This record gives sequence, C-alpha cells and structure tokens, in this order.
Amino acid sequence: MADINSQNTQTRFTSKQKIIIGSIVVVLFIIIVFGGSFMKKFTATSTLKVWGIGINNDDWSRVASRFNYNKKTISVEYTEKNPDTYLQELDTALKEGDAPDIFMINNLWIPSYKNIIVPLDLIDKNYNINNIRKEFVPVVEQDCVEGNNLFGLPISVDTLALYYNVNILDQLGIANIPSTWNDITNNISILRTVDQYNRIKRVAIPLGLADNINHAADILSALMLQQGLDIINKTTRTSDINNGIEALNFYTQFAKPSSLFYTWNSEFTNSLDSFAFGQSVFYIGYLRDEELIKEKNPNLIFDIAEFPQSSKQNNKTTFASYNVLVVSKQSTNPQIAWAFIKYLTTDDITDQITSQANLLPSKRSLIEYYINMPLMSAFAKGALVAKTFYCPDYTQYEYLFNDTITNVALKNMPVKDALDKLQTNLSYQLYK
Repeated sequence: MADINSQNTQTRFTSKQKIIIGSIVVVLFIIIVFGGSFMKKFTATSTLKVWGIGINNDDWSRVASRFNYNKKTISVEYTEKNPDTYLQELDTALKEGDAPDIFMINNLWIPSYKNIIVPLDLIDKNYNINNIRKEFVPVVEQDCVEGNNLFGLPISVDTLALYYNVNILDQLGIANIPSTWNDITNNISILRTVDQYNRIKRVAIPLGLADNINHAADILSALMLQQGLDIINKTTRTSDINNGIEALNFYTQFAKPSSLFYTWNSEFTNSLDSFAFGQSVFYIGYLRDEELIKEKNPNLIFDIAEFPQSSKQNNKTTFASYNVLVVSKQSTNPQIAWAFIKYLTTDDITDQITSQANLLPSKRSLIEYYINMPLMSAFAKGALVAKTFYCPDYTQYEYLFNDTITNVALKNMPVKDALDKLQTNLSYQLYK
C-alpha cells in the first residue's frame, strides 16, 4: 500500500470556492497596503472642533469629556474666541473651507447663515417640534425653527432689562421700582438734574440717540414689538415697521431739548459708562453687561428690574440676544455634531455650563430656579416673554436702525419719512 503522504494528488476548487478565496485575498491586500488609515476611517471618529464665545475652555472641558456617541467616547476640541475678532475669523474659516464642525452665531444671524449650516430635521418621533416647545423658552422656536428645520440650539439666553442705581432712588424717596414707561417718564423731572446753564448733570435714563447708547437698535426693536408690530414676518416676508411712529417718537424724545423728557445728548460718551460711574439713574442692558459694570465700578450699588412695559398695550415683551450652536456644512460628522449639541442642551449639562459662566439657561425647567434670584430674576422673567424678529441681513441690522434713530433725533427727518426709508431698506434685503 502506498504511503498517503506520498500521493501526488491535485486539489480542485469549485467556482464558488474560488470567489470566496479571491475576496479574502482582496481584503488582505487592502489591509496590507492601506493599513491603519483604512481601518481608522471605519472604526474611529474624527475630533469634533467647536468654536464659541462667552464660555471658557475649563467649563467646556468638564462636560465635553463625558460625551459619547454610540457608546464611544468622542474627542471634542473647543476654542474660545475673542468676541471682537470672532466674526472675521469665522467668515475667513468658512471661505477657506476650514470651518469647525460646530460654531456659535447670534440668534439674529441665523437667516444669513442658514445656507451654510446643517439643520436638524424635526420630522422625528424622538426629537421634534414638541421637544423644542416643551423644553426651551419660546423665543428659541421663533429664532431657530423654520418649517421642519431646526437650525441650531442655545445653551443660554439673554434679554434686555432695567438696571437701576439703588442709592439714588433711595435718596429721592422712590420706593417702587418702575415697571412701565410711564413710571419713568412721570418722574423725569425728579430723576434728572441740570446745572445753572441747563446742562444735564444727572441722567434719568440714557435713551434717544444711537451712537452713544448701548443696544440702541435692540431697544427700539423692543418698543416696536411692544407696540404689536410685526417688524419682519418670517413666513410672509413682509414688514409693517412703517407703522412704528409711536415707538420711534417715544424713543427719540429723550434726546430732544424741546421735550419734557429730555435727559440725554451727544455730549455723553456711553450709556453703560454713564450708569457705571453713577451719572445715570437707569440703564437698559443685558445680563452680560453686569460684569462690565462691576469691573468699571466695584462700589456701585445697583439692582435689576424687568424691561419696562407699555401701560397702553397688553403685550408684555422684551428683546432677546443670545448665541446659538450650529453645525457647519463643512463638517464630516454632522450627525455626531448634532448629537453633541443635543447633549449640551440636556438639563444637567446646560445647568453645569450656565451656572459656572453666570449665564441664564435656555431650558424652561431651569429658568424657575432664577425667578427669585437677585440680579437674575428680571432676565429669567424676561426670557419667558422675549421676542425678536426675522433679520435677513445681520450686517445691516444695527446700521439701519441706528441710522433711523439718528435721522430723527439729530437730522430732524420726519418720523414717517425715516420709517418709510427703513422699510424700503428692509424690503430690499428680503428680496435681494
């Protein structure tokens, strides 16, 4: 009997076996040639890059390190940007194709950026419009939702409120803090002081002009919204701003020497400085202004009340200005980027970030905690009634509103003419 190991036999393979073997060879060849780079593409996720302002790296790193997607820890690289140069840096990065996965923009910027950001589709049983309405303050839906698209989400919100000098009001015997505009205008003669040459020495409230008033465009917008105007309707893309005669007249009267409410002029440098150094009784500003005021004058004793309301209209509101996290179309990981934004806007994570950074959370469930908190209550209450409007070109918003104020207050243009000019410019932006 011949030895089996010495047999000269030929192994034959079926066609199916040949295909299987060939496939294995191809896969092995790819692994050998392309090595780790090929495998990395399918097993690991690139680092998420995030740009922001107003939140420092330490506050972010504490929460970002716990983020995971599909049970995998995701690396997040956060860069805190200088607010003064942020817009220029962002636009440069977008033009050069080097934008971060996630970046912050102001809520009024969304219409200008929506073609370069990735919205979240709200036709989803797990995350839809009901989540936005139940979880966030109302202005978030107004600003961030269009149709079934969610263009971004904020961690925090900020609204206009009324700062007041406690010592001056006490000395004047004014115990009740103004809640309406009439409460302020009725006391102008008491609040304002002048010297022997009729020059204003103590300002009642810095209003009436544009160039030396912080947030002038936002304040005028708030007055128009209180009047019930639809500055720009997001759905119809129409405006009735030319009906804002009452609001513009009211605002500019504080800078007209012939007015009984005259209390501000172009000789003053800046409304925030005027309040910080005890020259003004009131100041209209945002929560973010609080630290600036304290830095300029640590000894100033002040408090903050809700933004004054009209005694004629039952339309309580103030104006909102806040940063929204959005996903860039240049991101290679938009799903993960959106997952990270939703993670950041969970109650626990939002609470950690906002409490550390002295910000007002955007979540309804967290607002209640601040309702009775000193220096925060007015902003918390304001967040529940705040509004904005559809802003087609953020680069022109302040300029156009400030120009309208200046035309009336300093150039004596009739109010109706100034508003007609503003509406024409807004209409051009809508359809250009």
